[in-house]
Amino acid sequence: MHIGIWLLLAAALASAGQTPQNPPEITIQNEPVTYKARVNLVMVPVVVRDRRGRVVGGLTKDDFRLFDKGQPQEISRFTVETMAAPKPASEVTPEEAPASDNPADRALAAAIPDRFIGYIFDDMHLDPGDKALAREAAQRHMDSEMRPTDRVAIFTTSGRNEQDFTSDLNQLHHALSALPPPPIPPRTAAEEDYQTQVPLSVLADAVRRISAMPGQRILVLVSGGFATSAGEYQPLKADIIDLAIRGNVIINSLDARGLFAPQPVPSGNPAADLRRMMNESVPQNILAELASGTGGVYFFNNNDLGEGFHRLVAAPEVYYLLGFQPQNLRLDGSFHALKVTLAAKNEGTVQARLGYFAPRQMEDAETAAHWELQEALFSREEVRDFPVEMHTQFTKGATNTATVTVLAHLDLKYIKFRQADGRNVDTVSVVSGLFDRNGNYVEGQERRIIFHLRPETLERKLESGINVRTTLEVPSGTYWVRLVVRDAEGQTISARNSAVDIP
Repeated sequence: MHIGIWLLLAAALASAGQTPQNPPEITIQNEPVTYKARVNLVMVPVVVRDRRGRVVGGLTKDDFRLFDKGQPQEISRFTVETMAAPKPASEVTPEEAPASDNPADRALAAAIPDRFIGYIFDDMHLDPGDKALAREAAQRHMDSEMRPTDRVAIFTTSGRNEQDFTSDLNQLHHALSALPPPPIPPRTAAEEDYQTQVPLSVLADAVRRISAMPGQRILVLVSGGFATSAGEYQPLKADIIDLAIRGNVIINSLDARGLFAPQPVPSGNPAADLRRMMNESVPQNILAELASGTGGVYFFNNNDLGEGFHRLVAAPEVYYLLGFQPQNLRLDGSFHALKVTLAAKNEGTVQARLGYFAPRQMEDAETAAHWELQEALFSREEVRDFPVEMHTQFTKGATNTATVTVLAHLDLKYIKFRQADGRNVDTVSVVSGLFDRNGNYVEGQERRIIFHLRPETLERKLESGINVRTTLEVPSGTYWVRLVVRDAEGQTISARNSAVDIP
């Protein structure tokens, strides 16, 4: 039976609550690589520092206590994220090396970007003098500290004179020198609302953009701050923090005003003067909230902006991701305050997100699996839950277009099959993706292998394994190749890296 006809028949029978009596033993479906947000599992990034401000590593799940609205929660997911600088190619061990054994491929892979830094200049709120100082400090910082494997982007809250991720210092200097002047200060409530809404929207877009980059992801928000105290902005701020956490994005903030002291206003009314001084600190709250909520750093009240950029482009050496499934969660969109503490035996200062907003609907298992594949694809970490061999090659035609073939060999001895109606059942997703030398996602394909193997067929396949071939059409160029394989029944993932240079 033709596969297309079989899929239509299977869908019709499934909708009627039936299963085909004699399904094919192996069915392959091709799926476009698209994504949806995941909202159910709450992830909390945590940075722990000692009395000297140094990051504390070596902690385990048992060292943390997590509370949701004051109620203790079980930490169901715990990972330790390390941000050590990548090793030179000469120091990479065989286990850490890309899938290819070709030395040229390894050298090529070593030149692929591994750290992405997005600078967001809040030109809608930066004072002209502060902006000039911040621009000069950023230029000096890039000239002296940008690495060959860094890719840098310039975003502006006005949306003008931006620069996408690049390693070209001339392009970055041009974008910085062309930062537009600030707009006319708002005169009405509507204008003030606009100048608050737009920076938050730009920040959310920047988080989405950098989340699709395969490496460390750091955003540096350069601003004088802006007021977001109105209740209507609280969910939007929480959404930005949640987006950043899901995308493994750290948001660092730099108060471009430097050393700042509110000027006293001799109004003759001490209470009014105190309220004014307190209100002057409100715009900076957003900078502190974004950094704290994503495991980042807030650099403020310091005129050494060069030192600020130096600190902010480096992610914390170690941070912890605590995940929990809220119990008896009401789908009402309400705010849930979070608190993370250390067990009694530990000392240190804990930095963690302050809370989250409850979802209004729950995700299904398919969406959760989809999110897991997305996280793995847009990562550079090699995961080896089960063995997967990866080979790549390309062919060129008469035009500038090439066909890249990604071949995955799966050893079925490590796949967990479920018994159903005398068959061995499982679904394995194989995702292949290509990223260009600036880390931009170019092309990808998901192949979903649906197994209904008879015992004798499985026995043969256990010896030989199975090959899955994916072809992708791209122009000539240098590409990072990412292969992700997920076993639905075993809930396991393997991911491999390679590189291909098409002249």
